[in-house]
Amino acid sequence: MTEQGELLDLVHIPIRPPRAGTPGEGIYLQLWQDYMAADPGRLHSILWSTGSSVGQREASVCASYMTFMGCNCGSCFTHAAEQLLTLSDLHSYTHSAEGRFLMAWALENRRSRGVNGGIRTIEAMLAKSDAFVATAFDRRVDWDAFSDITTADYDTVECMVAWWSGRDAAEMRAIAKSMIEAANKRIWSSIFKPQGANHD
Repeated sequence: MTEQGELLDLVHIPIRPPRAGTPGEGIYLQLWQDYMAADPGRLHSILWSTGSSVGQREASVCASYMTFMGCNCGSCFTHAAEQLLTLSDLHSYTHSAEGRFLMAWALENRRSRGVNGGIRTIEAMLAKSDAFVATAFDRRVDWDAFSDITTADYDTVECMVAWWSGRDAAEMRAIAKSMIEAANKRIWSSIFKPQGANHD
């Protein structure tokens, strides 16, 4: 089968599905799926710098990245990266939008013991199951949830961060913004709740 045929066979679904109460996740995922359907070769173009083949795992990691960008953590990362674009005193590689987004990602993805149980952002993004399990007294990190994450996944996500800094991604964010706002307004509105439900 040709490379183009192999790309056509990929299914752009995340490792874990979008959450119903976080509409941005589903909206970004659907936009990504539409973007891939319009030109399946785009995935290879985005991931070319890894030097690796593009298969189902890479497609699922990219879809997981896009889903994650629709949650609060993804939104905060995007805002931090966009803020770096406004700074004028950075030099060298970080003059480019790509460099600044990658710099923001390095800060976002660092392991901090006091934040989210010490898990990295990529671990939360690509966990194969809930990253936390309840105990009798609190919640603890389920480190087995991250056992499938590889160095190739790190490369794939970094390619997605680089793509996220570009024109197509910026246009996608502009399209998604009003869609997410509308979906959130629907969730918050009392008119869609059953009669007698709490309208607070």
